Amino acid sequence: MQRERKMKLNKHYSELNESYLFSTIAHKVAAYQKANPDKDIIRLGIGDVTLPLAKSVTDAMLKAVEEQGKKETFHGYIPSEQGYEFLRSAIQKYYAGHGVELDMAEIFVSDGAKSDLGNLLDLFDVDNTVLVPDPVYPVYVDDNVMAGRKILYMSASAEKTFCRCRMTMFMPTLCTCAAPTTPPAPPTPWTS
Repeated sequence: MQRERKMKLNKHYSELNESYLFSTIAHKVAAYQKANPDKDIIRLGIGDVTLPLAKSVTDAMLKAVEEQGKKETFHGYIPSEQGYEFLRSAIQKYYAGHGVELDMAEIFVSDGAKSDLGNLLDLFDVDNTVLVPDPVYPVYVDDNVMAGRKILYMSASAEKTFCRCRMTMFMPTLCTCAAPTTPPAPPTPWTS
């Protein structure tokens, strides 16, 4: 007799905020524009590009696409978890030109900070308490919520800087440092 197996969903996904911060902002801006069509809005948020890509960028992208279409120059999957060697070498040369010497082993190419943060948090057990500044970029909270970690929020106002805030009731085991954090917080005084 076969036992019935049921897939278990991560219950913590239901603990996420119903709306992503940037979607909420977009809806509010759209409502404001509709109510105030004569008002100009200066957007300083996510995804608001004002100029096209530079020609050097589009040329490089076109060249890369053409390379992917030929057997002789096709790259396929990245052969190293640190990124393509030709790209890491170019990064190394760029920084050397600015007086920074890097060993190739120190250069890691990834798909971006959001996934890196989530992957980094995977190193830590869900039975950790995480301290995050408030306000903060949503991914710092969402990744921990999805994992089921306890979150402590710390006010990041102009009066309370990140380094000077004292925790008296709970001691976090993980701490998110976002410097500078989302306004209105001032830059963190790392020297204090």
